[in-house]
Amino acid sequence: MMHNSGTGGTGRKPEHSAAFVKMNGDGSLSLSVGVSDTGQGNVTALAQIAAEEMGLPIESVIVN
Repeated sequence: MMHNSGTGGTGRKPEHSAAFVKMNGDGSLSLSVGVSDTGQGNVTALAQIAAEEMGLPIESVIVN
């Protein structure tokens, strides 16, 4: 997995954000995103979105 953040030295704003999703053999979902949770609930919100879109219970979503 490769993740970049920032402007990449171009001095421009990045054109998009990225998330990587992996279905695990046990039926859980691993979600890797370039955001940290500092109390705003970002990780919980992303887990809820992923669970709803994939039709999974939120307990089966692992956010890295």
